[in-house]
Amino acid sequence: MIMTEHAKIRCKQRGIKPDWLELIVQFGKKGVLPGGATGYFLTRQECKRIAQTLDRLKGIQVIESPDGAIITTYHRS
Repeated sequence: MIMTEHAKIRCKQRGIKPDWLELIVQFGKKGVLPGGATGYFLTRQECKRIAQTLDRLKGIQVIESPDGAIITTYHRS
């Protein structure tokens, strides 16, 4: 994800971790803003749904090859 210096500064000032931005863009609601920009945000319902999904993913391991292909997956014990 490419971030402007302004965005990096604002994240630091506001305690927003850059990793969170990817999740918000991927799972958030999308809206068009003036000037053609796009805004993303997560509702409480979306956060609950994501939390439930993430809870189900605990302990799953994904193995990726050097070329980026998923080789296998399994549940870690």
